[in-house]
Amino acid sequence: MKKNKILFLGIIIATSMVSCSKDDDSAKGLPEQLLGKWTLVEDMTLDVNDNIIDKFMDTPTPCPIDYFDFKAGGIVVDYYNEYYNNTCQEYKIDEKYKLEGNTLTFEYTNGDLDPYSIKIVGETLEMVSPLNERNELDYNSNVAKLKSVYKKL
Repeated sequence: MKKNKILFLGIIIATSMVSCSKDDDSAKGLPEQLLGKWTLVEDMTLDVNDNIIDKFMDTPTPCPIDYFDFKAGGIVVDYYNEYYNNTCQEYKIDEKYKLEGNTLTFEYTNGDLDPYSIKIVGETLEMVSPLNERNELDYNSNVAKLKSVYKKL
């Protein structure tokens, strides 16, 4: 009887040590890596095979740089500028985001949702999204996805 209790206790201890393993660092670390300010480096269009069709970047202006500021609690602040008639007009928009695995979804106040597949390597954030009904008419028929590359500030 004493052997059974010791054996049973040993099994409980062994399984608790194995089953309570540390969470997957790649999935757990992603939310912390995303937090902070990110500025756009490059935009590109991709075909269905992820080949680059075109690369483009905004024309530099004397305005402050545009950036996203991802905060804890699912808030992202979009700071951007429009340059017109030699004047910078600054804008700040608070939106919500949700991060599930490697999918980042912007939840806009008008109800629109924009899902992105993301990857963070060091100080670089890549966001890829399929075309949707709001933007598909802006691109030629070969374009299937949009990819944006950001660097951490």
